[in-house]
Amino acid sequence: MAYKDSIINDILASEALSVETLHIQKEAKKEFKQKGIPTTKDEEWKFTNLSKVFNKEYSFCTKELDKSDLLTDFEQYRIVLENGTINKEKSVLLSDDSLEIGDLKDKLQDNHFVQNVFNRAFAKDANAMIDLNTALLQGGIYLKIKKGNTIDKPIVIAQLLGANDVSVAAYSRIIVEIEENAEANIITYTESQGDLATLSNLVTEVYVDKNARLKYNILQNDHSQASQINNTKIIQESGSVVDVVTISLSGDLIRNNLDIILNNEHIESNFSSLYLIQGKTHIDNHTVADHKYPNCNSNELYKGIMDDTSRGVFNGKIFVRKDAQKTNAFQANNNILLSDNAIINTKPQLEIWADDVKCSHGCTIGQIDKEALFYLQARGIGIQKAKALLLESFAQEVADKISFEPFANYIRHLVSERLDND
Repeated sequence: MAYKDSIINDILASEALSVETLHIQKEAKKEFKQKGIPTTKDEEWKFTNLSKVFNKEYSFCTKELDKSDLLTDFEQYRIVLENGTINKEKSVLLSDDSLEIGDLKDKLQDNHFVQNVFNRAFAKDANAMIDLNTALLQGGIYLKIKKGNTIDKPIVIAQLLGANDVSVAAYSRIIVEIEENAEANIITYTESQGDLATLSNLVTEVYVDKNARLKYNILQNDHSQASQINNTKIIQESGSVVDVVTISLSGDLIRNNLDIILNNEHIESNFSSLYLIQGKTHIDNHTVADHKYPNCNSNELYKGIMDDTSRGVFNGKIFVRKDAQKTNAFQANNNILLSDNAIINTKPQLEIWADDVKCSHGCTIGQIDKEALFYLQARGIGIQKAKALLLESFAQEVADKISFEPFANYIRHLVSERLDND
C-alpha cells in the first residue's frame, strides 16, 4: 500500500497529551480523510503536483542525528528539531522574565493552552496539509517573547531530518507569541542528512501583539531529495511591525503558504523572497495579505531566478476589506529565466472593497538584459562573470532586507557562490 493511501491510518504520533489535544487531532484526521491529498484539480494546487512526493514511502524516525554546524558562528538561542521532535540536549530551553523557549509537547498537556493558543490561527482553514500536520503531530517548539522585552540575540531553529536508512517524514509545529512592545529576530532552516527522500510538513503559528516587532528569516537550501510543505500564518495587532524574508535555493518540491492577517490599525507588514533554483527543483509560493482595518501598510517583493528545468509558482493575494480605508498595499513578482526549459507561473491578485486606498500589483518575466551584458563585456568582464554580476544585483534587493548582518552576509555568500558557479 502506497504511503498516500496508508497515511490516514497511521497511529497519532502523540503521547501523554491533553484530552483537548487528542480531540483536535481526532477531528483533524477525520477532516483529512474527507479531503485527501490536494491534486492539480484544486485551484490552489493547479501548478503543483504532490503525487511525486506522496507516492514515496516514508517512516517516522527517532534516531539521533549528527550535529549541524550550519549558522553556529554567531551568538544565538539555538533550538534543534530532529525528525519532528525537539532535542532537549542540543537546544536552549529556558523561561525567565524576558523569554520562554519550550517543548511544544509539554504545552500540549495543558488544556487551557490548547483551547486558547494551539491551532487558533488555523481553526477555520480548509487546508488538508494543516489537518495532516495536526493529526500526525510529533512535536515542536513554543516561543514567547514577554511583554516589553527586546531579545538581544537571534533565535535559530534548526529542523534536521535524517534519511540514511529509510525515507523520513516529519510533522512538527512552531508556535510563537510576541507580547506587547516586545521584539525578536527568528531564523529557521531545514537540513536533511543522508541521500534518501525527506518530507517536512511544518506548520507555524505566529501572534504579534500591540506595538511588537518581529523579524523572521527562512532559509531553504536542502538536497535534491528533500521536500517541504510549509504553512505559516502571522496575526498582527495594532502598531506591530513584521518583516519576513524567505530565501529558497535548493530542494525537490517546496510549497510555502504565508498568510499575514492585519488584525487592527496602524500595522506594517513586509514580506520578501528570493528563489534561486536550478535542476528539477519546484517551488510554489502562495501569499496572502489580509487588510481588515484602516491605516495599515503591506509591502511584498518576490524575486525569482530559474535555470535548467526548474519551475516556480507565485500566487499572491491582497485583500482590502470594506472597513480598511487608508490602506497602502503593494505587491511585485519579478522573474528571470536562464533556460528555455525553466517555467514560471505567476498570478498576482488584488481584491479591494474599500475606496480610499493606494494599492498596486504586478509581475515581470524576462531574461538577462542583453544591453547591460554587452556593456560589462565591453569593459573587459568575461561573459560568465558579467552574467553573475547582473544576477547578483537582481538578487541583492531581497538580501538587503535581512537586518541581521551575519545572516545577511551568509546569504550573500550562498547567492554569489551559486551564480559564480553557473
